[in-house]
Amino acid sequence: MVVRCLPRLPQNLGIAVPARGHDRGGMFNRILAIAVVLVGLAALLPTTASAGNARCDVGEFCLYYWFDLTQGIYNFSGNDPNLNNDRFEGAHTGYKVGNFTLSVWNRGRPVAKRDVLVYANPGYKGGPRCIVQGAIGNLSSDYWNAIESYKWVTRAECNRNIRMRLTQ
Repeated sequence: MVVRCLPRLPQNLGIAVPARGHDRGGMFNRILAIAVVLVGLAALLPTTASAGNARCDVGEFCLYYWFDLTQGIYNFSGNDPNLNNDRFEGAHTGYKVGNFTLSVWNRGRPVAKRDVLVYANPGYKGGPRCIVQGAIGNLSSDYWNAIESYKWVTRAECNRNIRMRLTQ
């Protein structure tokens, strides 16, 4: 006859385990509370500026890595004071947006601030050029790979600056 002995487990591991059939509602409530806390913490995580869908939606200003709206895309509906903190989506995701843009599309909405001023330096500094609502195409050669920030402006603000000519 063979008798097997199992090792004796410690009795108190500091884990409260309810007796079988007891406190099932309490355990469910604790698990539910933990899930709610985790979802709440996830909502607090910072989001990137980019919309994250690799397409240019209405209301967004979109910058492209290459000519003719190709290769990587950066799209955002807000102002961006420093494009050096952002990366392209799709192709060329390793490249920062600042100083790596050759074509743009202003899909702004017909609201007060619908045009975009682009700047050669972060913080909205350095020779602004205006890109009007609906403009689409390749940047003029003096702004190839030279945009580091942009902001939405009114048509009056746009008219006080040089309007950028885009080519198809």
